[in-house]
Amino acid sequence: MTKVPVLPGVWWVEIPQAGLRILCGAPMDSIKHLMRLGLVKKIEKDGVVFEQGPNAILLSDVSIQRGRFWNLAEFPVLHMLYRQGMAIPGHPGNSGIKPILTGLPQRAEAVLSYIYRGTYGLVTEKEMLDEGIPEDQLEELWRLKLKFASGGIKTPHELVDVKSIKKGKVRLSQDVTLIRDSENQYTFKYRNETVSVDMNLPEDKDWTASYTLNNIDVPGGYFSISHIGEGNGWDPERPCMGSIVTYRGNKYLIDAGPGIDYSLEALGCDISEIQGLFVTHVHDDHFAGLTCLLRGDRKLNIFATRPVMATVRYKCAALLEMEPDFLDNLVNFHYLEEGKWNDIDGLEVRPVRSPHPLETTILFFRALWEGGYKSYAHLADIISNKVLTSFISDEGVSEDFKDRVFAEYYRRADVKKIDVGRGLIHGFAEDFVNDPSGRIILSHTEGSLSSAEKEIGASVSFGQVDILIPDRGDRLRDLSASLLKRTFPGLSEDDFNLIINGEIQSIPPGTRILKRNSIPDSLVLIITGTVDALENGSIPTLRFTAGSIVGEEEFLTRNPAHTTYRSRNHVKVLRVPADLYVHALNKSGKMEQRMKILETRFFLFSGDFPGSVVSCPRLNELAAELIEKTWKKGKKILNTNDNLYILKQGSLSGAGRTMNPGDWIYHSDISWTADGECLCSVIPGSVIREIPVLSWTLEERTGLSEKTVR
Repeated sequence: MTKVPVLPGVWWVEIPQAGLRILCGAPMDSIKHLMRLGLVKKIEKDGVVFEQGPNAILLSDVSIQRGRFWNLAEFPVLHMLYRQGMAIPGHPGNSGIKPILTGLPQRAEAVLSYIYRGTYGLVTEKEMLDEGIPEDQLEELWRLKLKFASGGIKTPHELVDVKSIKKGKVRLSQDVTLIRDSENQYTFKYRNETVSVDMNLPEDKDWTASYTLNNIDVPGGYFSISHIGEGNGWDPERPCMGSIVTYRGNKYLIDAGPGIDYSLEALGCDISEIQGLFVTHVHDDHFAGLTCLLRGDRKLNIFATRPVMATVRYKCAALLEMEPDFLDNLVNFHYLEEGKWNDIDGLEVRPVRSPHPLETTILFFRALWEGGYKSYAHLADIISNKVLTSFISDEGVSEDFKDRVFAEYYRRADVKKIDVGRGLIHGFAEDFVNDPSGRIILSHTEGSLSSAEKEIGASVSFGQVDILIPDRGDRLRDLSASLLKRTFPGLSEDDFNLIINGEIQSIPPGTRILKRNSIPDSLVLIITGTVDALENGSIPTLRFTAGSIVGEEEFLTRNPAHTTYRSRNHVKVLRVPADLYVHALNKSGKMEQRMKILETRFFLFSGDFPGSVVSCPRLNELAAELIEKTWKKGKKILNTNDNLYILKQGSLSGAGRTMNPGDWIYHSDISWTADGECLCSVIPGSVIREIPVLSWTLEERTGLSEKTVR
């Protein structure tokens, strides 16, 4: 028996004598990490070259760790079924043995449901009709789905052998037993040998990507496309296919593949700067990074057609082990009308259905400019002419259906990015040899383009930008003006212009912006990017993002900085002379209010309350929403609603426990009594619900999620 660390909290256990190769824990891109470690190997048998990798998965007891899904078994299972050949008739890798999925019964059933939705999307004709598929198209689209499914939709149990852990153990094979020692800690026993694994993610560790990204200073544009991924789910060297559409300073993601937060950070873009997410479909290489976005300071705007949005809800619900409407607490859903131009704050988007095993759309974007529209087309996970032609029959689709699909594929765009991953469910570059688009980018590939493919289109590097409409104004100053107005509504025009006239600067990653134990003579308004107030003893790291003012607290209170402030990535800032800033606050009568907000902000993030998960300036806004209450001695407090109470002065007693200043109550069924006069800060539940990362963290801390989250 051998054990190999794959990632923090993820292990590879191999028992050659029993023919078992077990992946223990399955966060996003775990199969890519196995490839990087050489644990996925090329072998040849009966003249066929194929891959050998894991044939069993041990699920984590905890579905989410450090804000990331930890049981994303979809791609490891797909690897077993198709790249190892376990589900292909006549393949030398098909011995009749199915992939093994083992873990707690509740986790196993949830993962099966997630794999089911990730494989097929909507699974009945009624479900398709209920979720927006037009009745006159339903029959043909159902036949198409069955073509992809080789004639019939299989239950997950038909593809995967589930071995649930009951009474603390389960037999994986005749000689191998899996024993659950404690939460997320297991021992494999083979005859007289044992190997133990701990799948708990250590406190000081996190998931990492299988590839390395350099920090990039991305040029801006009025309407531009930043290319943030050109790989697929099997390419360990690159992020998966994705793009950022920037329009008038607003940034929109197209899909959220594995490690999307890692990619955004390298581009100097904080999650809080993302205006919305367009979803093409929910295969994990386009979807697995969603939880990173759900843990933002503001509700995420998700844009998709009704059928695609339904698959988002169903798949997330399975992973979270909650009802689909739970997502309503974390996101704002915006439904796009298929086949028509939808206006998103001036940016127009047209989604078009594309044949794929589950509900999928290609996306066309356009913006009006001199001489007409400038446009971008994003064709993720399309079908080849050859495969769709093979589907034409009375039991499949019509010739007219195929013609309509390719008429949309060939619609001209100034820049068009195309999936050319080949195979049954991806596109072929040669289908686009006569495409009339101005620039063609070939994406969703594994490795380099061939010479023939380079004749048709080009590859792009991470962070490369296509500027469709140049920015002829002062976009950064306009953005800083918008951020300042949101932070200080009511400033006079003269004072506003005085502050906004400062110098715009670009700061590279790792630059010290404010030194510990110093007081600045100028302040820094962050326009884009992230600055960290680094952890100092008991005070956690605080994230400063767009709209934050670094050095403000230190200058106004005349207290030296308690920590060092350093840029995490490429940051754009407005440098503001501190004396002018103070002049504007005093003149507008906002100084006292601002000092109170800064005092409350420090209280929120420096104590036991998890305020540090909320970045500035959102934490400033939260501080402004606090309501103070005074309780007299003997006052009974029962907090069964969703408000949160933070004790500032005095103490409370209840159920044999004592609450002291800094302690907090959230969803508690304990009746507390004020021991004397107490001062308490109240955060309304309506405010908490608008800050997903805070809502999620409070559930983790209070155990409301029943151990599905850590």
